[in-house]
Amino acid sequence: MTMKKTIGMLSILALVGAMTAGSPSQVGTVISFAQEKVTTIDLGEYFFKADGKDLKQTSLVIPVELKKVDEEEVEAEDIELVFDNSKAAVEHEIMSPLFTAVDMMRVEILDKSDNVIAEMESSAVHEILLKVGWKAHVIFKVGHTIVESLDDGAKLDFEISCHVGHKAGGQANDHYKAGMRGTIELVKKS
Repeated sequence: MTMKKTIGMLSILALVGAMTAGSPSQVGTVISFAQEKVTTIDLGEYFFKADGKDLKQTSLVIPVELKKVDEEEVEAEDIELVFDNSKAAVEHEIMSPLFTAVDMMRVEILDKSDNVIAEMESSAVHEILLKVGWKAHVIFKVGHTIVESLDDGAKLDFEISCHVGHKAGGQANDHYKAGMRGTIELVKKS
């Protein structure tokens, strides 16, 4: 195995380990992929795009449906995203404070042939590493504080970014400094 493949496998194992480290009360929780409400975010060399729009210039607005559980409690529907790095020529490390503001997150990493190569579930994800050609299918529920804020009419912005710094053409490049960042805005679905 080459050094590059070994490092790639270690990155996935670290990601799987970090994402499966939840509290015992979360063991056995299953979040299913619904497929009908999926938002795809395309990754390019230094950009995130959704519906052809650069997320550095316009926010990706996700209307979140809130459901009344009982007289006092409201919960949010699942949010489903696909991060598609199949057309990019470089790997990306996707980070967002939104990933740590969830009750539970499930991630499937798919290779170039759409085969699932890793699955994980956790209550806090710090980053998702995507090699060239890979996709991440992500589903999550936002936490109680976010649900309360949305129910009160708040619009919540979360930065999404890539912090990979790699060498290209002999010069160091930092994806974030090159502009690979954007905004995901959560709003209450009306």
